[in-house]
Amino acid sequence: MKRRFVFLIIALFGVLFSASAREILIMKDGSVLKGEFVEATGEQVKFRTDDDTVRVYEMDKVASLSEERLKNFSTKGYRSQIEQVAECGSFWAFGYDIIFGYQFNSHLQLGAGAGFRFLEDMYGDRSVPLYIDFKVNILKTKVTPFLDFKGGAMMFVDEKIGSSSFYLSPSVGIKKHYSEARALSFSAGWTVARYHEDVCSGCSGDGEDAFFNGGAFSFKVNYQF
Repeated sequence: MKRRFVFLIIALFGVLFSASAREILIMKDGSVLKGEFVEATGEQVKFRTDDDTVRVYEMDKVASLSEERLKNFSTKGYRSQIEQVAECGSFWAFGYDIIFGYQFNSHLQLGAGAGFRFLEDMYGDRSVPLYIDFKVNILKTKVTPFLDFKGGAMMFVDEKIGSSSFYLSPSVGIKKHYSEARALSFSAGWTVARYHEDVCSGCSGDGEDAFFNGGAFSFKVNYQF
């Protein structure tokens, strides 16, 4: 009777958690195996271990089968981030940002950021982006894809101090957590800003300034702590 009960429990877990990452098989001798449940009959259990080996165990030697609990990362609290940014397209830029935010739960994070950019093809050679940063972690796991949206203004600091343009930068990426707060992420996206060109750069004398709405591919490396 007990063996049938164990068999039914194992079969139920096989249906419910066939798509989960890992299960835990506990043997009556106290040993614990982690891997993936394959199938169970009335006499035997097939279990794929982490080294991708399929093992067969007698049912009367199995105590139970359970799903491994996944640790939630970045659940709640204040977060600081340092981000390296490269943008290339209608304009080219490279720089670093500092972002301060708050993690509301395992998925949602809102903050504010400021940075410094070395520019080419935009007005002047340096600028300071100021923006609101909104992130969404798709999963609660150690490694998760995420969505990120930055929106604000680009302040130019060279030829016309105080001049500015809008700044929008949505992106998608992958994040790996090392603790509840610490994480490293990589993302790629698209940045839209108003940029400057000298429309008469080959003419003698001063050229004429012109401003255009342009876009560039963006690549970011982010360290959160």
